[in-house]
Amino acid sequence: MPDYLTPETIKNMSPRELDYHYFKLHDFDENLRLDGLELLAALGHVHADDDDDDDEGGGGGGGGGGLSEEQKRIRENFLRQKYEEDFRLYVQLIDEVFEDNDTNKDGFLSWAEYLKGRQVNDEKRKKL
Repeated sequence: MPDYLTPETIKNMSPRELDYHYFKLHDFDENLRLDGLELLAALGHVHADDDDDDDEGGGGGGGGGGLSEEQKRIRENFLRQKYEEDFRLYVQLIDEVFEDNDTNKDGFLSWAEYLKGRQVNDEKRKKL
């Protein structure tokens, strides 16, 4: 994250400013458009925060210490399947984002298209 984005500056940003910085943070090639891989990184960034608890000791992820070879194999198969399912879900979500928001159908999401999509989603949430 850029040095100027301190916790204090982030706390004082408007929702639109937060959206802009989130967009820019994932625009890796700095062309002011997000492609599918950049959207995948953005989705992974959001969902990785949700999954952090799964990787700590206890019953979830973790390092698998103390497991038998069979248990490790079962665990690895489970994690591989989960990864593949998550990846398919991400691809489906990205396809839907482009279908709903890539108004000029160029395969990229411009800042204007991103912002419009966020506004539409916010309006939908308010109606729920």
